[in-house]
Amino acid sequence: MAGEHPLHLEQPYLQFVETMAQALDARDPYTAGHSIRVAEYSYGIALGLGLNESQARTIRIAAQLHDIGKIGMPDAILQKREQLTREEFSFIKLHPQIGRRILERVAGFDKYLSVVELHHENVDGSGYPYGISGHQIPLEARIVRVADAFDAMTSDRSYRPRGTEDWARQQIIEFSGRHFDRMVAATFLKLGAEERFRVIGDVMPAPTLAHIRPASQMQHLLQLSDVLAETATARR
Repeated sequence: MAGEHPLHLEQPYLQFVETMAQALDARDPYTAGHSIRVAEYSYGIALGLGLNESQARTIRIAAQLHDIGKIGMPDAILQKREQLTREEFSFIKLHPQIGRRILERVAGFDKYLSVVELHHENVDGSGYPYGISGHQIPLEARIVRVADAFDAMTSDRSYRPRGTEDWARQQIIEFSGRHFDRMVAATFLKLGAEERFRVIGDVMPAPTLAHIRPASQMQHLLQLSDVLAETATARR
């Protein structure tokens, strides 16, 4: 992974990430807080695997952006209470690639693209969007895969209630080596057993962009991308 971005750009970058993640979470009360919880789980896993602070921070930011491609998805699909049709699920499966296209517009965000694009790939090759496997999937994406799955399983969704943490941990054990990297899964479970993640589930960021309609959100985010890209170019 590339190193951290220059200090003089750090605050604009972090503000941009925060705004994008909050805009996504604000659309659906069922996913409020999801991005930041996945980010904190991922940060803990990264440190638990022995990555340095700079690498772990980069993974945390990437994780906070992992679902940003869903910002362009219709509410009728994201908030549907029934099972998605095959066509609707195929549309949802585009969000990693949409997210990459959004972030590609911002200079300096290349270090986050692999997580955004590949966080639904499985180590046995059964994931999407490309069906790659094993170490073809970057470590940072394999980390976020576990964090994302655990939080999804233990959160209420429009179509089902949350599962218990014990059940979710059993699912991670069962699918270790299939959906999840064995070492990443083992590290997550070890940290959970040590209660390193005990407080994270209570983190619920304020949905400060709830008043912006979805179409306006996309326009707002793309405008932010343009401003940030111009700033980065001007300071080179």
